[in-house]
Amino acid sequence: MPTGIRKHFIYWVFPALVVLALIAMYFSGVDPLRQAVAPRLNREFGLLENIQHLTLITIIVLGYRAARASGSQLRRSMFLFIVAVTAWMFLEEVDYGLHWWELAAGVPPEDRATVRNLHNIGGTTQDIKFVGNTVMILLFVVLPFVGRKSAFAWWRYFRPSRYLVITAVVTFLLARLAHYLADGGYYPDGPISSNISEFREVMVYYVWLIYFCSLARRPWPGDPVAGAGLSA
Repeated sequence: MPTGIRKHFIYWVFPALVVLALIAMYFSGVDPLRQAVAPRLNREFGLLENIQHLTLITIIVLGYRAARASGSQLRRSMFLFIVAVTAWMFLEEVDYGLHWWELAAGVPPEDRATVRNLHNIGGTTQDIKFVGNTVMILLFVVLPFVGRKSAFAWWRYFRPSRYLVITAVVTFLLARLAHYLADGGYYPDGPISSNISEFREVMVYYVWLIYFCSLARRPWPGDPVAGAGLSA
């Protein structure tokens, strides 16, 4: 497969197909498909949430491997920081295992804990979304076109690929599609009717996974062999 086609497939075609399939299943009107994406019993056990969890776990593993392979203390610290932040996000996403505990203990839906994580308390979710959207626009839409001919090694190391611009745009379009279908009443009483942004989160986590993969593969400034041999 030509390099350009392969990059398009990895950067945006593959994740877009996955999210489109999830959207189609959820809004299909076919109950088994809907249940597979987000079960009414608890949406945490569906494909939508667990694909997010798998992506975060992959980032953690990637970051740990990159840290171990680092010859530079600064590079090692950076990837360990990525691991720590991603691990916290993973714990937030799985409600610190609360839904597994409730399932094992047989807790009925009406008795489940109302406070399950930090990012859903008060208006925190909207604040996080605003910060996340701002960072994504600056990092993955604007910066790929800034200083492309710069010889500054640190800038070249951290500058995202231009392919991520397409991924970011596709993320926005898929999010709008999911909201359009939800607003159109295709599944008004669905378990994520107030959390349609879950489809967007799949793409957001994938964008970060791809970016961190590229950082792990690039030579660290001043250490041309750093990251060599990493296959993640």
